[in-house]
Amino acid sequence: MFPTLIAKGISFTARGGRNLLEAVDITVDPGQIHVVVGHSGAGKTVLADIFAGVSKPSTGTMHFQGQLTSLRDEDDAATKSIRYAKQNWDGLSKATVADSLQLEGIPRKFGLVDTHVLLDRAHGQLSMFGLADIDPKSRVCELSPGKQKLLQIAAALAKPAGLLILDDPTAALSDAEAHVLYERLSQLQYAETGVLYFTASAEEALAVGDQISVLRDGRLISTHDPDSVFVPQIAGEMIGRDTSLDPIRPPTAPFPEVALRAEAICVEHFVYALGLKIRRGEMVGLLGLQGAGQSEAVRAIGGAVARTEGEIYLRAAALPTKIKTRDEALSAGVGFVPEPYGLAADNIDLGMSQLVSRPLRSMNAQNPQRGPIAKCLRANCSVLLFDNPTRGLNAACRLEVCQAIQDIADMGIAVIAASTNVEELISFCDRIAIIVDGRILRTVDRSGFSADKLRQALKTRK
Repeated sequence: MFPTLIAKGISFTARGGRNLLEAVDITVDPGQIHVVVGHSGAGKTVLADIFAGVSKPSTGTMHFQGQLTSLRDEDDAATKSIRYAKQNWDGLSKATVADSLQLEGIPRKFGLVDTHVLLDRAHGQLSMFGLADIDPKSRVCELSPGKQKLLQIAAALAKPAGLLILDDPTAALSDAEAHVLYERLSQLQYAETGVLYFTASAEEALAVGDQISVLRDGRLISTHDPDSVFVPQIAGEMIGRDTSLDPIRPPTAPFPEVALRAEAICVEHFVYALGLKIRRGEMVGLLGLQGAGQSEAVRAIGGAVARTEGEIYLRAAALPTKIKTRDEALSAGVGFVPEPYGLAADNIDLGMSQLVSRPLRSMNAQNPQRGPIAKCLRANCSVLLFDNPTRGLNAACRLEVCQAIQDIADMGIAVIAASTNVEELISFCDRIAIIVDGRILRTVDRSGFSADKLRQALKTRK
């Protein structure tokens, strides 16, 4: 039997000449779950897009089920039974659950779809993913992020699949939902469906994979049998160095003054009565699964999205500060740095004041976060908000940003960072607030930081 997929020398060069992938080789056998693990910015999504026909490789060849294959687009990939569950599922928020499954072969009566048959088949497909309680006539946008993700994968498997590509599928799933996914994937072995599973978690790679490949900065570093490798080795290969001897950053003592107090912040459909207080020089993380509301919370405080309720108090002010836009926030001393994905690097004047240059002098001029951070510091911000500060960056840029955040806090500026990445927030935060379904579940001080316990808390449903 031919392998499901043989990819040789896959490279991808972005506009501007930056190499996002360099000579990657991947083989997936029928019924095998091949996990590709790497940090944000390693090239996982680019590789997934190439195998699903979304993007075309600059160089390299692909054989699918023994045939030399060149995919024209996603539709071409679909006709070859390649199914893709993207990291973000767009365009179906207003669709019904039944319609989103895109079931085929539904009989018609008088030229119209037989609704009873459609709903019966939709129920059957949903039940295989633990979604039997969902009304197929309901809207996708009414579901929780976890159920939306399971629905997306159910839709991908509603038709026969030779290869299933999953890009970070558990980012929005609870433990129970992830268990349902793992059980369904194990059943695909009997259908001889090959699975390409992309994740940033070494632990997840070992729990799921029949084969594990490590991707770093667009290069394939190694491929392992899961029985012959351990989490620390994979984690070290992901970052490019042994992390076991890294020093633990000691707790810092923030200034006594309160820099910002947020009360009962609400963002429609995402954040509910969120309260937060942060002192000068303190670094607070908002940790949540994808779609839990942590990003919307910092965007609302920073004026990037509208809040439906809630007040923001700066310093010791008795009255709330008017913040409805990013410009109003910046004028009040609240800077917002969006996630780096898609940002162009700014050239920063190295002759800037000591206030601005100190946190940035160790950052490469091409680091896309350098410009937005400098803009906020030039405005003499007393509070700096980050949304997924290192998402999509390579290892070197990630380390630069984390160091800059610590330098910023040392200057007495309060830092609030929203992220889905446990290790990222542990690396620099003094406190981490765990957000589940738009609400703060609990707050953990640095002395109580544990990656495993924080991940477990994320999976809790109120």
